[in-house]
Amino acid sequence: MKLFPTLIFALSVALLIIGLHQIMTNGFANSYWIIMFCTGFFLWFAYLKRNEKPGEKVYEKYQKITNKKAK
Repeated sequence: MKLFPTLIFALSVALLIIGLHQIMTNGFANSYWIIMFCTGFFLWFAYLKRNEKPGEKVYEKYQKITNKKAK
């Protein structure tokens, strides 16, 4: 996993913890924006992970396996 998606995920988790604490102390209406930022960062992380390109070594192994099956 690359550094940027890891940081986005860590930020999402940190905002979740802060948001849950704020919900317990201030109520849901006052901390809604924190939870929405958490959700947004998590969706961004999921998008980055889904569109991540495989490494060259994994791709080369896949090509070797498919070439053997084709022969």
